[in-house]
Amino acid sequence: MSPVFPGPLPLSAVVLGRYRVTGLLARGGQSTVYGVEDEDGRKLALKVNRPDATDPHNRTRLAQESALLKRLDSTAIVGFVEAGTDADSGLFCLIVDRVAGVPLSAVVSRGEVLSPADTLLLLGQLAGALEEVHAHGHVLRDMTPAQVLCSRGPNGLQAVLVDLGFARNMRDGTGLTDPASVAGTPGYLAPEMLDASVPTPRADVYSLAAVAYGLLAGSAPFDGMQAEALLAAQYAGAVPSLPPDCDVKPGVRSRLDDLFRRALSPDAQARPATPSAFVAEFAAAGDVRPSLWFRLWNRR
Repeated sequence: MSPVFPGPLPLSAVVLGRYRVTGLLARGGQSTVYGVEDEDGRKLALKVNRPDATDPHNRTRLAQESALLKRLDSTAIVGFVEAGTDADSGLFCLIVDRVAGVPLSAVVSRGEVLSPADTLLLLGQLAGALEEVHAHGHVLRDMTPAQVLCSRGPNGLQAVLVDLGFARNMRDGTGLTDPASVAGTPGYLAPEMLDASVPTPRADVYSLAAVAYGLLAGSAPFDGMQAEALLAAQYAGAVPSLPPDCDVKPGVRSRLDDLFRRALSPDAQARPATPSAFVAEFAAAGDVRPSLWFRLWNRR
């Protein structure tokens, strides 16, 4: 048996026979992410289920997440490399590309704001990622800034979705999480998902709009509320206006406020039908031109 890597889990120092564990990258409630290197020295990431997690389905969900990732092909979704059960530790391991960047949650938590143009660039990429998931019969259901890593490259900001663990099948509501569960992030999870409804793409429009609001405002749309008040605000559609100190002109701000009220409506039918439709409306309301990447995506 390989020596155990020092860390929160009884993980072998070499997993799946050929990936050397190099360090801890992140620790969540249901899984832990480590840095690993393959035999050629390529730096990758390892996501492993936590056997001490409170959710008894987390191992199954990670295996199903890996199956979905294997089918996807988007520059805005983390790339699948390999998955399987490690013989030494018995833990299920998902190997993916190592993504550079910082979580969007770090940007929002610092109270930083983006311009409508930079926000639109990120939204276009995330809309493409979400619609790739939709094309394979699933809804992500609970996209948050913590699931998106952002970096700045030669073509501007680049967003990569790195966690698909709470996706559900659109046909029957089953999939990567228990359909009876209300697990999710308050303020980002669409209200109909709290009722265990079968998800539609409009649930992801809600999450995408909440992310967009946070990038412009520097805080989540229902930030600072206690759980009961937050849920009441979501069900009432009481979306606060963008703050006057955000990087948005007053006339543009009023149009975006109207869009956010519709996109974050508790009535799913009031929202734009798809993520790309939301982004197109955001571009029009924000008086910014969609990127070439987004225009080409919508011609497919």
